[in-house]
Amino acid sequence: MQVSKRTLASLALVAAMVAVSVLLYDRLPEQLATHWNADNAVDDTMPRAVGLALFPALGLLLVGLFALVPRIDPLGENIDEFRAAYDLMVVTTVGLLAYVQGLVIWWNLGNEFAVSAAIAPAVAAVYVVAGYVVERAERNWFVGFRTPWTLSDDRVWERTHSRGGRLLKVAGVLAALGVVFPEYAIALLVAPVLLVAVYTTVFSYREYRRLNRSNAG
Repeated sequence: MQVSKRTLASLALVAAMVAVSVLLYDRLPEQLATHWNADNAVDDTMPRAVGLALFPALGLLLVGLFALVPRIDPLGENIDEFRAAYDLMVVTTVGLLAYVQGLVIWWNLGNEFAVSAAIAPAVAAVYVVAGYVVERAERNWFVGFRTPWTLSDDRVWERTHSRGGRLLKVAGVLAALGVVFPEYAIALLVAPVLLVAVYTTVFSYREYRRLNRSNAG
C-alpha cells in the first residue's frame, strides 16, 4: 500500500509532537493548564503526563481514522477523486493539534497570553482549507455537507458544496479577525461556521425541492 506524502507529513507532525513532549517534560509543571474560559483564565488542568500524551495520541488517532474512512465509506471510490484535497485536510487537522499543543506548552512554561486570540489564525486556516476541500468533494458519507438532500442528488451535492465551500473560506477570514479583536475571538470562531452549517442545510433542502419541481414539470 502506497502512503501519500501528505500522510507522511501528518505522521511527521505526530512524531514532532512526541519529541516536544519528551524534550520539555521536566521543564513543565506537574499540573498543566489545558483549558481557558472566555476571559482567558485557566479553568481546568490535567496531570503533566496525560496532557503531554494527549495531543500526539489524538493526532495519531486522526491519521488512522482518516486512513480508514475511504475503506469503509460505501462511496469510498468517490473520495479517491479528490484524494489530494482530502489528504491536505488530514495534514491541516493534525497541524491544528500540533499548534494547540504548542500554545499549551508555551503557556505552561510561564508565558501568559490571550489564548482565544492566539488560536484564531490556526482555526481560520482550517476553515479555509475545509472550504477548499468541500468545493472539490464528490458525494460521500463522511466529508462535506451531508444532508438528506445532498446525499440524494448529485446536483444538489455539487451546488451546495460549491456555495458552502466559498462561505467556509469567508468564515475563515472572519475567524482570523479574532487576532485583531480578541474580545470577540470566541464569537468570531464559532458563529460564522454555525451560520454556514445552518445556511447550507436550508439551501440544500430548497435546491432539492426546486430541482425536483423542475423535473416533475
